[in-house]
Amino acid sequence: MMQRHTGITTIALAAALLSAPIHAHVAHNEHCNINLDGSLDHQQGQLSIDSDSLNATFNASGDVLVDGQPLKLTDAQQEAAQAYYRNIVSAVPMTVSIATDAITIAGTTVSEVFTELLGEDEDLSQEFDVFFADLQQRIDSRYDNANGDFTIHASDLGHGDWIDQGWDEEFDAKVENLVSQSLGKILLSVGGDLFSGDQSIADFANRMSNFGETIEERVNERAQSLEKQADILCDILYQADVAETELSQQVSALSSLDILTVNRNHAK
Repeated sequence: MMQRHTGITTIALAAALLSAPIHAHVAHNEHCNINLDGSLDHQQGQLSIDSDSLNATFNASGDVLVDGQPLKLTDAQQEAAQAYYRNIVSAVPMTVSIATDAITIAGTTVSEVFTELLGEDEDLSQEFDVFFADLQQRIDSRYDNANGDFTIHASDLGHGDWIDQGWDEEFDAKVENLVSQSLGKILLSVGGDLFSGDQSIADFANRMSNFGETIEERVNERAQSLEKQADILCDILYQADVAETELSQQVSALSSLDILTVNRNHAK
């Protein structure tokens, strides 16, 4: 009885190891906190900003309209408006790219993990393919790759984060569900090895421990370029936040402009 309990405990530990490293390295940028309060809509070269206290439109030339009325800006203010527009519009496709790459890294790593643990399993593979395709479709629905148009609502994002963290919880739940589905196969595999003498409980426990380390190493390696992209994204949105602050302080009609909040920590 004691050996069987130890084996199941080890499997539970392995299940936890399957998902944790991915989020630590892919889903979050610990050096940058980006929040959105309101909504952004980019259509045909016009960027609309909508919050509880402001409805404004920006374009690439630095023209700004508030409630449909054009503002008279100084050259410096118009440059700030241009920088605001340019940085936000360039940040969105970069955000989509980061989110897409994160999903790909997570999917590839977990698929490898299950294959190495259980061998090829068409049902599990297909279920994960459907899950990741659904996540990708939701990302694409917010961004029109053909025209560069997009619509982003803070209410659709977890806790107002610029990059939606909601898929983290879905991913964790999916991994836990697949581990539960696979538990019988895992126990049969372990039981067969134990019965044949090919593996002891200690061997299996060591295998699971190394398994978690292997996952973390793979994610670390694959996420390095992603972390660099996230740092660049942070810098771009920080510049947008700086321009936003400048406009809100210098233009009375934009005094309530406060869609973005970007906090950077350069400590690596």
